[in-house]
Parts: sequence; structure tokens; C-alpha cells
Amino acid sequence: MLYNVDEAQNLIIFIGDGMGPETITATRIYSKSEDKYLFFERFPFVGKLKVMGEICGGRTAADTMLYNVDEAQNLIIFIGDGMGPETITATRIYSKSEDKYLFFERFVTNARVTSETVASIYAHVANTKWECDAFMPNKSTMCKDIARQLIEDVPGKNIKVIMGGGMQCLKSDASGSFDDPIDKNACYSVDGRDLIRDWTLDKEKRHVNYAVVTNTWELQKLSHVDYLLGIFSNSNFNYEYQRDTSPYGMPSLSAMAEKALEILDSNPNGFFLVVEGGLINQAHHEGHAKIALEETVALNAAIEKIVTILEEAEKLKDTLIIVTADHATSMVINGYPHRHSSILGLSQPVGYDNANYTTLTYATGGPHNYQFYADNSMGNLSVLLNPMFNRTYLVAENKTIHCPAQKILRMDPSKQDTEDYTYYQQAGILTDQVTHAGTDVNVYAIGPMAHLLHGTHEQTYLYYFIGFATNVGPIKKVTDYLDSVFL
Repeated sequence: MLYNVDEAQNLIIFIGDGMGPETITATRIYSKSEDKYLFFERFPFVGKLKVMGEICGGRTAADTMLYNVDEAQNLIIFIGDGMGPETITATRIYSKSEDKYLFFERFVTNARVTSETVASIYAHVANTKWECDAFMPNKSTMCKDIARQLIEDVPGKNIKVIMGGGMQCLKSDASGSFDDPIDKNACYSVDGRDLIRDWTLDKEKRHVNYAVVTNTWELQKLSHVDYLLGIFSNSNFNYEYQRDTSPYGMPSLSAMAEKALEILDSNPNGFFLVVEGGLINQAHHEGHAKIALEETVALNAAIEKIVTILEEAEKLKDTLIIVTADHATSMVINGYPHRHSSILGLSQPVGYDNANYTTLTYATGGPHNYQFYADNSMGNLSVLLNPMFNRTYLVAENKTIHCPAQKILRMDPSKQDTEDYTYYQQAGILTDQVTHAGTDVNVYAIGPMAHLLHGTHEQTYLYYFIGFATNVGPIKKVTDYLDSVFL
């Protein structure tokens, strides 16, 4: 194989939030088959990025991978939920010579535009929950929430393309609908500000061409603009299987990525684009493996769409394309299912409890995923299960009675529809939700200097690699490296 050692004119990084190796494998089997591949799995160079178990959250990953990138030309970063916020840190472009940020950033997400992954592009906060005024602590009067930093401060207000959800964070007293309800678990602005209006006023003062869009039809009819703000939902997008695909619904990740590329492609000074598939991780946290796989399919489709467009425009050979994740989750692919059986189906009965198990389970999970029970044969007593010690504790009249062990049983998934989107895969450890995992994440690459991602690396390596391949940052230029090797 001949290595492409040219300087990359374009950089595309696809990041799946929570898209660990198990999610990729399961999605391949789910959407293709065991003997086929996802589109990005055919990239010629494959490596691994090490994720530290204690800090395997999305925001730390973005900061780790993409921090302090200089002199960007054309960069596109696709971030899939589960792929990670650490990757986004490289979108902070810093010029030592001018002592200020250079703003080539553009980002697209199907999560909130204030969520931790994409917020690492433009915001500096002590807590990623500070997405709007309502979640700010009383003693933080000297601090700005993430939404205000996006609209009011540099670099946020200079970002050319912003697309995603989060209307309720940007506009006070936002109203919900049946298809797009208010998210009671997310920040809901109540300070009276309309940051979308403030964004438009800023662009008018600067005499630039801008557009605000709120649905698929408005996005599709959009022609050239200098600045684009697309806010399509109150919180995160609906999952792909629930999304309104009509012209008045939320756009697909592919549609947003394509429009972002169309706008950026007209910029002679280059571009830096982040595209996050932000719902893979959310589905995993909720314990719904099928939804997570569907969201990974959507990210894969966006990757294929953008690569096809670049190939038709004869720009693919100048474009470095990277696919990776910020972290994995605790989903497990169990052994011994029949070949070509459904990845969402049953494997084999277990001799201990005579119940089947599914091919996909979680190591950790919330109450819906923790599916164990014991027969209370002693009357109206509360039964607390302790499978670790095979003992049942019976609680009555505020007294704890230690009893001989009852057999602790697991619910038989064969009695449920494991192919349903809302099925909760079983988990072995009870937590508040499915947790992240410290597993290494895969990285796939094609294009100029892609061979340098082959092997196992720290996540911070990605930042230095991006700088080297694009002649960005305080590292040796590609041309200097080639001269030293070949001259």
C-alpha cells in the first residue's frame, strides 16, 4: 500500500459519543451481517486510542484529543455520541502569533448545541451542567452559562455553522409540543433572554449574510450564507426511529452534515467542521441497545454521504478522514449465539436459572435493566436481594432478619420482545443508569498521513497528529518532515 504523505487540505473527524468497539461490532451485525462491514470500517488504517477509566466522560475526551490547534485550513470533525467530546478540543484553534483564537469552527450535532461534547469547542465552565441560567449556582454571578458563551462571547459568536437542538436553553420560556416536548431533565432558561434574537442582532451589526432555520424544509431551501444557526428541537433530537421525517420535522444527521459541507465548501479560507452523533450515548445510558445501534447506523450514513460528496468533487485525496469515539459504554456482546441470528435476540439457556440470556447485555444498568427477583414465601415482607452473597434479607417492622438464602432468579428474556426499541437489556450491576466504560476506542483513518494513526495511542496523540497532518499547531511541519526524511 502506498502512503499518502501530502499535507491534508481538509480534515474530517467522525466522533460517535459512546460508540465503543462493542457498539460498532453490534451495529455491523445489526445493520449488515457478521460477514459485512460498516462504511467506515473499510478505511485502510485502524488503531486504538486509550481512554482512562476514571475520566472516560465525553467532555474530557474532546479536550484531550483536539486542544490547541493552530492555523487550521479545512477540517471537518464528525462526533458521534459515544465517540466523544475529547475529540472536539482540537477545534479550539489558537494562534500564538496573533495571541487570539482563529475561528474556523463549525459544528453539527443531534444533541443540544450546549451539550458537553460540542460545548468544549467554545465554552469554559466549571460544570458541564451549566447549560443555561437555570442551572447556574447562586454564587456564580461572575460566570456565564454555556448558552450565553455560545452567543455572546468569542469564539462562540464567530462560529460559522451551528446546528443541533437546545431551544429551551437559548430562549426563555420556550414552549413544547407533542413531537417536541420540553425536556424536564435538561436546563430550561427563565432569565428572559432570547439568545437566538441576540445572535441575529450581532450578525446584522456586522453586516454579514445569515440565516436561522428550525426544520428540514427551511434547511433544504437554504442557499449560501456566511453564518447559519439551526435549532431544531427544544432539547436533544428525537431518536432516529421516532424522528418526524416530513419537511417540518427535525433533519437527519446526514442532511445537516451535507448542508454544513455545502456552506463551508464555498469558503476559500478553508473550514473546520464538527459533526456529532450525540444520541448513541444517550440511548446506552437509558439501557436501550437497539436505539443505540440505530443511532450508530445514522452516523455511519452521514459518514458515507459526506465521503461520497467529497469523492464526486475530487477532494477526497486531499482530505484526511478520521472516525473515532470519546469513550465506550458497559454494553457487552455475549458468546454462543447461533451464526446469523439477530444481535438483539436470545443466545442460550443458562443451566443455573434455566433462563435464556440475550446476546447483548450491560455490565451496569438502571432499575429497568436490573431484572432479578426472589420468591417471597414468608408473607408480606419486603425482599432485598443480595446476589453477591446468595442471601436474602427480609425487612419487617423496621427489623432486619437474616434468613437462609432463597434462590435468586433472573427474568427470562424469552418472555419479552427483545427486538423492541424500548426493551431494556439486562444488567448485572444496579446503578442509576448504564455507565461509561474504560475500554480503548477504535480510530479509523483514510487520506493524507492516515497511516500515522495505525497502532495504539494516547487520546492526546490525536491532537498532535492533526497538527502534523494539516500543518496546524506548534509541531514540525509536514514539509519539514519530508525534507528531513527524503533529502
